[in-house]
Amino acid sequence: MEYFEVAVKEEKIVLTPVKFQPLSEPSLEKIRKKMSALGIGEKDIKEAIRWARKNK
Repeated sequence: MEYFEVAVKEEKIVLTPVKFQPLSEPSLEKIRKKMSALGIGEKDIKEAIRWARKNK
């Protein structure tokens, strides 16, 4: 399956192929370390999800 970025230029639809890179474990580990450094924990994530779902 291919995915495309869609844009309109000069009244024409332009499709540009999009390449996806799977997240690797090192990238996920970087995210976890940054969240830890910012003091964001599991409780904060749960509260953020609850907040986002109720404000749809």
